[in-house]
Amino acid sequence: MEADEYSPGNILYTNRHSLSTTDGVNSQILAGNATVRGYKEGRAQSALFRTITGFTQISPKRIIIVDKENHCLRLLEYPTYPVFVPLTFVFSGQCQRSGSWNERPALYSYPWSIVKDKLNTRRLLVTDSDNGAIRTVDSQTRAVGTFVKSRSIINVKYLAQEKSGDMYVTVKYAIFRITYSDKKVTLLSGKATNSGGGYRDSNLLKSLYYELYDLMFIGPDTLIVTDAWNSRLRLVDIKSDKVTTLATVSAPYSLFPANNILYLGQKQKIQQIKCKSGTSCFL
Repeated sequence: MEADEYSPGNILYTNRHSLSTTDGVNSQILAGNATVRGYKEGRAQSALFRTITGFTQISPKRIIIVDKENHCLRLLEYPTYPVFVPLTFVFSGQCQRSGSWNERPALYSYPWSIVKDKLNTRRLLVTDSDNGAIRTVDSQTRAVGTFVKSRSIINVKYLAQEKSGDMYVTVKYAIFRITYSDKKVTLLSGKATNSGGGYRDSNLLKSLYYELYDLMFIGPDTLIVTDAWNSRLRLVDIKSDKVTTLATVSAPYSLFPANNILYLGQKQKIQQIKCKSGTSCFL
């Protein structure tokens, strides 16, 4: 989820096969079809997606959409005169064809999420799940590179970035840190294995998770992460070396903070978690 730059006050969200905007009461599909999946470019409301797992706005009229199961990044664009109909195009990769991280022209294998690089706003960071890589895409030239590839982050999903540039990514049962300066990948919390998830609050390395998705910083050295199959929001305090349970919620997937409200994306709905009156708990 993100604040809608084209329609201030609205929130952009995905319902797997479509991208929509809502003011909290009314929703409008911007691209795709909520019930039909596939692949088709052209007029946005006739376009088809297989599975949208991420997106980011590079301007109020241009949104890059991660179409995971079509293995590509796609562009939703609001044209100006003389054509006012929103259109979709291939932005990066070759839709409906997966491939290795080092192939040319660039290919992806189940790309999952996309964020703007905090140290280079022209550069986009993409989690390339089955390739176990963080890919870079120049938002202007569309040139694709690979920031890091590691067996440790096979099945990587979401990415959060500190002001220093250091990245934190989720895999099934763990959170990994990727340092920006030397691209070193280290286990931060959970189990570095694709089997044996569980539930336990403890110190960082002894805590257990079961199918992690989104994560975000709510302060220096403090993360919230969605632990979907445990139906919990977990609080990861890096400085204190501690993981605790923040809330029990059914199948949490995505996170978005705004105006002291945490918007929580769940299956078929968006839930609000509000701060106590007079406090500020979400950045």
